[in-house]
Amino acid sequence: MRLTNSFLHRTAPLSAVFLASSVLAFEPTAEPNYGQHTLSGDATSSFSLALRAGGNYDAGNVGGAAQYCVGFISDAPDAVFVLPNNVNADTLFLSTYSASDTTLTVIDPAGDVHCNDDAEGRGLNAGLAFTPMAGEYKVWVGIHYPDDFPEAVLRAAYTSPVLGPKPGVRFSLDWENTPTFEHLTLAAGFGPEPLEFDMIAGGSDLVPSSLGFDCYGYVYGAAPDYTVAYTGGGDLHISAWADADLTLIVRGPNDIWHCNDDYEGLNPGLSITSAVEGTYAVWVGTYGIDEPDAILQFSEVRPFQENRSRTPSRKGN
Repeated sequence: MRLTNSFLHRTAPLSAVFLASSVLAFEPTAEPNYGQHTLSGDATSSFSLALRAGGNYDAGNVGGAAQYCVGFISDAPDAVFVLPNNVNADTLFLSTYSASDTTLTVIDPAGDVHCNDDAEGRGLNAGLAFTPMAGEYKVWVGIHYPDDFPEAVLRAAYTSPVLGPKPGVRFSLDWENTPTFEHLTLAAGFGPEPLEFDMIAGGSDLVPSSLGFDCYGYVYGAAPDYTVAYTGGGDLHISAWADADLTLIVRGPNDIWHCNDDYEGLNPGLSITSAVEGTYAVWVGTYGIDEPDAILQFSEVRPFQENRSRTPSRKGN
């Protein structure tokens, strides 16, 4: 359902909220369901929060009839994001990521209400853009039906999610498939330290939410980007970086999925201690539909073991 285009939205004063009918209590000052989180003023700062969207309060009651807020939300905010006074960025973006049709309702530090459904280029995901203002942004992630609580990710960042075509059909990742780029064989004590590989991250295929709250993003097809046959039982650190918002999905030989987003800035990293011997399948995804040049790194010391001054170069099959 499209009510607004791109990150444009309607705004209403908070006072209008309480003029509407309220079958259930709407409590914007209540403790947030998923906590309060402070963003730094740095332009690369971001925060991704896994949650359950929805509730039983009609968001149409928020902001008055002219506001066009839609969906069913929790009585209390799902999250509160706090911005400092010294933000070194022009725009704050709040966005959702889900396999379901999510909506956004936000009360900014001035008390104004903002709403969005289906931001243009993000399929059924919602997005809002703000001129950064010091204080609290109270956020609700809604869904179009009551008593429906799908998995979702709420993201706050000063960089815009990459816009693109409507997300593709959800599919399954195939860790046994031939890797898109390369199969590696590593043993404890491998060198040089760290190992780095150029690649193309992302794609337009949506990672299945069934893998867990932290596993999300867009990848290119079901096959892993890299597979790693690992022996030795040491610590294995995997990280990736690019001039884009990346995600990292790894399937271990013990059928455990390891995922991360925004370990350092917008770059993902994972630390697997006493790594089980066997084959690890690695996908480097993007938060939005995109295919940026990227660098994938393996280390026994820590993620991002060296200064990331080298520019990624494109590598194909």
